[in-house]
Amino acid sequence: MVHDLEMGAYHLLFARGSANKYTLEKDIHSTNDGTQFPWMSDQQVSFCRTNCSSPNLYHIGQMRQTYNVSRYWRYRIAVWHGILLMFAWWVLCSTAILISRYFKPLFPRNKLLGTAVWFQLHRDMMILSVIIQVICVIFIFYQAGWVWYQCSYMCTSDDFAKKMHAITGFTATVLALLQPIFGFLRPSPTSSIRPFFNWEGIQPHRFTVGPMGMALANVNTPIKDAPVEIPKRTKARVAVVVAHLIVSMGVTIAFAVMLFKALWSHSP
Repeated sequence: MVHDLEMGAYHLLFARGSANKYTLEKDIHSTNDGTQFPWMSDQQVSFCRTNCSSPNLYHIGQMRQTYNVSRYWRYRIAVWHGILLMFAWWVLCSTAILISRYFKPLFPRNKLLGTAVWFQLHRDMMILSVIIQVICVIFIFYQAGWVWYQCSYMCTSDDFAKKMHAITGFTATVLALLQPIFGFLRPSPTSSIRPFFNWEGIQPHRFTVGPMGMALANVNTPIKDAPVEIPKRTKARVAVVVAHLIVSMGVTIAFAVMLFKALWSHSP
């Protein structure tokens, strides 16, 4: 494919390195951040051969490396972005949902900071999860230069996957932010405007906004493109997965039994 350089303006990419003083054979430029890592001009330059309206010479006074954030921090921000978001969604949100579902009948006479134990735990975990999500999204956009992931007309499926990851993740975060807003605006059960919050039975806090955000977050987890080596010690890994499933089933059954016993003890 041949590109016409006269069709637009471009940023110039410069690579600096050493060369053999006898053969003039060039060595590869530095692959680590530093003065010899490729730099890019802040000013765009036009290429023209005839009938040129742009200046013949450019004075490039400002240059920068490809990103405003060094690769050292870009990598670490991206890694912690994934770790903290999985913790926020899979640990905090999931646990808070289980607490709101199974812990309501427990500790009926006890209060935690002036409110029901289950509600305090549920609310605190959800708020902490939302705070972590917002911080992670802000930092990942910061390391990306405050721009959405873009690609040219030569986009591959992986490029589109990265762009969809940004869109889906941002949407999930917005839905997560709506959750505490709906919870704050929700009136008491005896209020005359409570039916408007329930939307004819489709409760946005419980059955629409929250589950949609959770579903988008789970779908958005980057598994395919994760830089993971070929698995080793496969039997040990399978054993860990099986143990996780057993513990999860055990916790679910235990919660169900606890709920049944609590309801049975309060039944007339």
